[in-house]
Amino acid sequence: FESDKITKCYGSIENVSRKFIHRTFDGGAVTAGGMVLVEDDNNVILKNLYLLYANRYENNVHSWISEKQRGVLIAPGVQKFENAKVIVEEKEGLIIVWGIPIEEYGTIGTAIIWNPEDASGMYEIDEGVFVKLKPSSSGGVNYLSLAVWNRASADQPASPEEFIKYVKTLAKCFQNPLNVIIH
Repeated sequence: FESDKITKCYGSIENVSRKFIHRTFDGGAVTAGGMVLVEDDNNVILKNLYLLYANRYENNVHSWISEKQRGVLIAPGVQKFENAKVIVEEKEGLIIVWGIPIEEYGTIGTAIIWNPEDASGMYEIDEGVFVKLKPSSSGGVNYLSLAVWNRASADQPASPEEFIKYVKTLAKCFQNPLNVIIH
């Protein structure tokens, strides 16, 4: 996100010189993960590392921008769809989208969680809601993304309240991490 313009690093993009490199891995303490490098003119401009841990529902995402891109904000977000319940709580550091995008899909809930101290405002377009995050001096940001899906053939939840409660609890934990020091 630069000035008042967002540059898409997802879906179909206008800039044909941009290229995406994907890698996945699994095993160890990290159950699964993936890395996406975004290159422009053979220079890495954005690196995303997604980590899934055993018995957890969220992705821990680390994103870095290149030295050349300093001054640019990283803007993760969630896709919106018609008739979705959208909750944006900037001061709490979360965005939640919940609903049934297409009847055959069933119910989908997605969320982004970040540290409010890293935020520099919100950005919304027809496709989604984004938070603008200021990278650290090393060019990185850290946030959580998560999704739940109750396919159409499964029992559908009566309301999004359980998911909302889970996301809000997770946001508090993310912003107040437990630090263990071993002497």
